[in-house]
Amino acid sequence: MSPSRARLIPGSLNDIVGGNAGGVVYSQGATLAVTAVGSSGQVLQSGGAGAPAWSTATYPAVATGTGKILRADGTNWVASTSTYPDTATAGDILYASGANVIGNLAVVAAGSILVSGSAPAWSAAPTITTSVHARFTLEERRRGRH
Repeated sequence: MSPSRARLIPGSLNDIVGGNAGGVVYSQGATLAVTAVGSSGQVLQSGGAGAPAWSTATYPAVATGTGKILRADGTNWVASTSTYPDTATAGDILYASGANVIGNLAVVAAGSILVSGSAPAWSAAPTITTSVHARFTLEERRRGRH
């Protein structure tokens, strides 16, 4: 079924005649058109510079678990294998808290730094246990700069 078309008259309001119940009005520049009616459950997909069209989206049929997100596998939408937190606050840092589990580390007071360990953690006064060695070239040693 081809879309119905109505001519736009500048400065006036026109009724679209011949539209389809359930169709969607869209612009074709100087004219308006109405899409054909889609089927129940379909989504309207952009046609770029062309007419939009109804499409059947491919989503997982059922929720596969809490904390999953939809991702594209190149062909379809699939649920992630990783589990994500339900909520996060501005400033939180997401990190892998276990195999295929994403956790969030809450923001803390200014001046704290992030330290690593079995899991990242904030520290206001970290203990630095490594030493820093300066490396000089042979030429610098000859000149007495060491």
